[in-house]
Amino acid sequence: MTDTDVERLTGNPRRAILGMSLPLTVAMLISYVQNFIDMAWCSGLGSAAMAAVNVSGPLYWIVVDIGIGLGVGASTAVARAIGAKDKDRADGLGVQAVLLAIVSALAATLVLFLVCDPVLDFMTNGGDTALCKAYVVPYFIFATPIILHGMLIGMIRAEGSGRTVLYLSVLSCVINLSLDPVLIYTLGWGLTGAAVSTGISFVIPLAAGLLLYLRGRTFVSLSFSNLRFRRDYLWDLMYVGVPRMLELMAISFLMIPQNMLVVRTGGETGIVLALSPYKFIMLAVMPARGMSEAMIPVTSALQGAGRYADARDGFLYTVGMATAVCALLAGIIFLAAEPLTWLYSYSGDMADLHGELTRVLRIYSLCVIFGGLTMVFSGVLQALRMALLATITIFVRESVFIGMYIIASGIGMEAIFLCMDLGMLFGMILMGMFAAYGIRQLSKKCPSE
Repeated sequence: MTDTDVERLTGNPRRAILGMSLPLTVAMLISYVQNFIDMAWCSGLGSAAMAAVNVSGPLYWIVVDIGIGLGVGASTAVARAIGAKDKDRADGLGVQAVLLAIVSALAATLVLFLVCDPVLDFMTNGGDTALCKAYVVPYFIFATPIILHGMLIGMIRAEGSGRTVLYLSVLSCVINLSLDPVLIYTLGWGLTGAAVSTGISFVIPLAAGLLLYLRGRTFVSLSFSNLRFRRDYLWDLMYVGVPRMLELMAISFLMIPQNMLVVRTGGETGIVLALSPYKFIMLAVMPARGMSEAMIPVTSALQGAGRYADARDGFLYTVGMATAVCALLAGIIFLAAEPLTWLYSYSGDMADLHGELTRVLRIYSLCVIFGGLTMVFSGVLQALRMALLATITIFVRESVFIGMYIIASGIGMEAIFLCMDLGMLFGMILMGMFAAYGIRQLSKKCPSE
């Protein structure tokens, strides 16, 4: 992370967003591949193990979401300070972000351990939770490094250094790739081994990232000599970070009753069919998410510098680019669904589900467009410091999802598959309306053209 990164961040918005989104997208793809690695290895343990991973997955994502939310708050606040050329404030915000992440992680760990048993009982509809606990409990133990990692990545993005994020993601993926077969099969730890492998893959990149800051190789300096909470800095971090965190957590938390309804409708097989293909959709929306994550610090820095017209141009450019890329990837997912689903159905009783997994993936393919643009529109609102609107939108969308699932569960699994497309479309339209409103408000600050 150099002064050149900062200059690029505050330069031409289109060039900055494109240049930063490419390494961020690759980094996110690599990070998400870790989830695929776990799923692929765990599929060899049978459909019961796959069902446990899918059912308990929301509890893992709640941990990750806290870190991502705090990271977005740090990215927005620090980038605005950099754009305003206020390095002292940027340094202070960095220290407060670390403290906030540590306190949040400790609180999250305590709460998750307390609610784990009743939540898993509910999610499995009173079934056996042993496999679920084997998978998620290690993530609670690793909650602090996972959350700190998400916050640190947000701070690095604030400086415009997508390459550093990429390097850390490659390191994380290599660690996970190396440890998964050893811990799952060689040591015989099963699902616990998969979770421990992923946890370790967060710890080492976190240590490497912190070392960059402590050795002064970053634009922002982390000095803990005067360690104390600053209310004004905390508010700046939390103003965007907390709504973003709640937005992501709402998705994960409200998946709990959705998954329960799927289990009640289709049993163990139903949860595998409903959730496993969606992993490919999440992978396909990574480019849109990369664009969104690049857009946030770039447009935040431009607003901090008072360059509102350039910020608006950055928003519109990102929306257009994301629309084209998502449409292309949706078509690829639809056409390549059959070979893709072999990844999760290469052996045992999972092979019998290959045809159904392929069909469900094709039904979900439009979600690449709907989900990708929802992420971009949410990013627009975060950069405009209107993150609360994004959070409200997600709560509304997920509540509608639950209502749709309740109705669909009385019809059958086919209706549940279709609910995914309809719910994502509704969310995209609602988030897009709020984003358009925010851009119109920003346009009022632009000089007459």
